Amino acid sequence: MVWFPEWFFTWPMILIIIGIFMALKHGFRGGAWLVLMIIGGIFLLNEIDHSYHMERYVWPIILIAIGIGLIV
Repeated sequence: MVWFPEWFFTWPMILIIIGIFMALKHGFRGGAWLVLMIIGGIFLLNEIDHSYHMERYVWPIILIAIGIGLIV
């Protein structure tokens, strides 16, 4: 019997898996796959260890990323 951790079947892992498939499909070009993996990773970090409280940093990270995207 194979044992998987409980966070393995959460919605952040779905975002990471979709990001991986998008990256492989498009040859790691574009940035949508990276955005999905970063968002999934932030929320997954909170699922693995609840002491991080990453949900309060999500909107500032998104706004900073949008600002950097507009500058570039």
